[in-house]
Amino acid sequence: TIMPGAYPVGRGWSRPPHVHFKASHPEYRELATQMYFAGDPLNAVDRILGALTPAEQAQVVVDFIRRTSPAAGS
Repeated sequence: TIMPGAYPVGRGWSRPPHVHFKASHPEYRELATQMYFAGDPLNAVDRILGALTPAEQAQVVVDFIRRTSPAAGS
């Protein structure tokens, strides 16, 4: 997997690396969310991530672990 890059969305604002997820089921409301990577400096100034409470941010920010070799069993 390759970590996505940041991208500009307007004057003075760049989105930090993140991944979009959308889940759906006929009997439930659709869920759309984003996953951010811990430690990225743009997280601190992202308007979307910043609109979340600290508890909500903790649910969508994950540690990114770089591997130098394939996982066992791959």
